[in-house]
Amino acid sequence: MTGGAAHSGVVGVHSEPCEPRDAFPAGPEEAPTCADEPRSVRVAGVSRSHALADILRWRPDAIYTFASHPRLNEYQEANIGVELTFIPLDDPTNTKPWYDADIEVLCRAAADARKSILAGKKVAFLCKAGLNRSPTLARMASHGMNIVGVAMPVDEALCELALCDLEDPSALAKLTPVGMRKQRKRSRPDA
Repeated sequence: MTGGAAHSGVVGVHSEPCEPRDAFPAGPEEAPTCADEPRSVRVAGVSRSHALADILRWRPDAIYTFASHPRLNEYQEANIGVELTFIPLDDPTNTKPWYDADIEVLCRAAADARKSILAGKKVAFLCKAGLNRSPTLARMASHGMNIVGVAMPVDEALCELALCDLEDPSALAKLTPVGMRKQRKRSRPDA
């Protein structure tokens, strides 16, 4: 994605069968599809007012945010039942990498968000710019699902984490501390 598209990624429901058609003896017409269980995810940054406005117009049922913004609290107050979860993590850097405790916070948020996605809720993931923490969390939460369109984080250190399977503790153990690099690298040339 380029330009503003990277800041408000719209994720659609994949309409192909979740399993190969021949795996269902009753025939393809009875094969469950991802459309049978709609899963909708969006990623944005709160520093771009139009991206935040687009997310709130979309009317998410659950919001996972790394960045506070007064409009998020207003939205939650005006929409009873909306889950607003603040994740207290800054972007990992060379001077302040994410250690085990930080990754545990992220994994708990991803597991909680995964439950919301599987329940068919519309889930928004927000950080300051919508380029690193929110796509990392969105990809972790939707790992293995037929959800497409969530960009990889811009920061290379978060790409590995974004692809982690929450069910595989050995994969997570290899990642700490996240953020320790001699030179910070960007994974996408358009960022």
